[in-house]
Amino acid sequence: MDSNYLIYLFCGQKVIWDKRNFYLYENDEFFKNKMNFLNEKIKEKYGFSTIERVYQYAEKNEILNDQILVHLMLLIFQITLFEFLTQKHKPNLIVGISCGEIPALYCSGIVDLDTSIDLSYKRGYYLNQTLSFGGSMVYIESNDATLREKIGDLGPVVQAGINSPNTCFYGGKEEAIDEFIVKLNQANFYNKKFFLKGCFHSPHMESIKKDILDIGFESKQPSIPFISVSNNKMLSGSIQEDLYNSNSLYENIRNTVQTSFTFQRIFTDIEKSQSIKKAIIYEMCPFSSNNDYITDILQSVEGNKLSMDQTLFCLPSKPIIDTNFLFDELQMLLN
Repeated sequence: MDSNYLIYLFCGQKVIWDKRNFYLYENDEFFKNKMNFLNEKIKEKYGFSTIERVYQYAEKNEILNDQILVHLMLLIFQITLFEFLTQKHKPNLIVGISCGEIPALYCSGIVDLDTSIDLSYKRGYYLNQTLSFGGSMVYIESNDATLREKIGDLGPVVQAGINSPNTCFYGGKEEAIDEFIVKLNQANFYNKKFFLKGCFHSPHMESIKKDILDIGFESKQPSIPFISVSNNKMLSGSIQEDLYNSNSLYENIRNTVQTSFTFQRIFTDIEKSQSIKKAIIYEMCPFSSNNDYITDILQSVEGNKLSMDQTLFCLPSKPIIDTNFLFDELQMLLN
């Protein structure tokens, strides 16, 4: 058995408006051709060019308030990066976070390309409907237990994501989030308010539950094992496992993002393995956005031989500026 364990991590939307997404598109033939192909597929179905529209937003955070564009651009970039990397390096596991779960479904073989495009569009469309709620979210460098110990009553906000044992984010009405931020500042908790005017992964998503559950689509067992951070369920290709369905999609939208618990499970399984000597996590992103979270999670796993032996690697180690760097960095670690 190979001693290397390669994970492709399909991150969520917090990175998609960054203009670095366009560097490879503008400078590499493979990326330009593949991204244009996917863009045309979307245009044939929905009548607009995703790439042209996103270029108009490239310097503005307002793109986050057009969830259709966010979802479709993420799909285009992540599928292209995946297909580029898998020319040489097929992963052992695919992990999907939030809206990154939809391109991850396609890349793992669970749904076909047309279905992944349809699900990305519809997920974005229905999330747009929730923006009128007037919600907001805030990132915090702490955890729920510590916050309650230091602050007490957190007010009408809910935990929407657990990135790692010591980082999380909360959501609620914008005025409730603003009041919460005052409490956080008074207690000296580092925090950062999201630009996004929404409150995803919370009870506020229940307003679109019926719409999501009414979405019909076909799925199958994965060709590459897949795990969702929304429900921590592993699909490994066994015929005894339930197929991904509309309820899975709703859990992806409604459930708390559980990146911390999911990777604790992955790392615990790796710790039990006698054959795996090196784990590599490659984000489907032009730069690493989860490196610090992953390191924090690993420290919480009992034994953590990966940490002690320094054999866990999170890539890309720096912003991607050319395709040679993509292959070279990964190949060096896999040798």
